[in-house]
Amino acid sequence: PLLPPQLPNFVVVPVAPHLTFDRAIIFHEQAEIAITVHMDHQAYLTPDGTDGFLLEDEDVVLVTKSEKGCQFMRVESSGYFYRRLMGRLGYSR
Repeated sequence: PLLPPQLPNFVVVPVAPHLTFDRAIIFHEQAEIAITVHMDHQAYLTPDGTDGFLLEDEDVVLVTKSEKGCQFMRVESSGYFYRRLMGRLGYSR
């Protein structure tokens, strides 16, 4: 999904989506998402920056925005996001 860099929201993206849950979802920065595992097959969780681990039946995964942030170096002016977005969508001058 396309999000302006000023938004504090966070995005949950399935890595290997199957069946119907195949889209990224944007959440409010204060959202707490609880996912309860009901297993007919193995379930594996791989959070960013980890090797991942197996989940058990009835485990609950709580997804929230990290308290840690990061900063990126900007090499273009502050309006670059919208100019680049418009260009990629075919609306460039």
